[in-house]
Amino acid sequence: MAHDEFNERAAFRTSLWLLVVVLLVFIANPAQAQAVDCSSFPNATLDGFVTPVPPANINIDTNCTVRNFPAGNPLTTNFSFFTQPGQTNERWLIIFDNVVHTGQMSCNSVLEHKIWFTNGSSSTIQESCQNLLIPVEKIDKQNPPGQTTAAIGVPFTYSLTSPVLFDPATTTVINTQGSVNDLHGITIWDDLNATGVDLTFLGYTAYWKG
Repeated sequence: MAHDEFNERAAFRTSLWLLVVVLLVFIANPAQAQAVDCSSFPNATLDGFVTPVPPANINIDTNCTVRNFPAGNPLTTNFSFFTQPGQTNERWLIIFDNVVHTGQMSCNSVLEHKIWFTNGSSSTIQESCQNLLIPVEKIDKQNPPGQTTAAIGVPFTYSLTSPVLFDPATTTVINTQGSVNDLHGITIWDDLNATGVDLTFLGYTAYWKG
């Protein structure tokens, strides 16, 4: 009788230990977050000013726009395209507008999707995505040739050339000959406070180049 009772207690302790192990394993391996389709957002647009905490994973299943995730609230979302073999032959455009993207992106160069970064957007996406990036028109800001510092009380001159064609894949200007599009009502903003030093604006000279 005592022997049977000992066996029952031992079996109970073993079962309890196994149950604890299973629970610990389950807790240590949470389920992976499911991807959210971009088409589920209003007008296929994810706006950081409206949804400051975005999904962890987004599936690009339509032309998609992501905007307003600046450096103060960078976008950590991982992206994948819904065009693997057997899914769909359609190709999509994803636009990053005022977005600092620090997440990952699943890209395949043969799929011919396009990614457009505008209004200061940037990303840390892998090299496999680089040939999907559309060159953009931007302002090219340059210091005078050979000058890297400025002295206190000595005027400092720099140039802003706009528009130039900028390649986000190589972070270089690939065309300085202006835009093929007609430009109207140009307004250029330059935040002098962003330098972190006390600067005084003295004046500017604007002219057509070329």
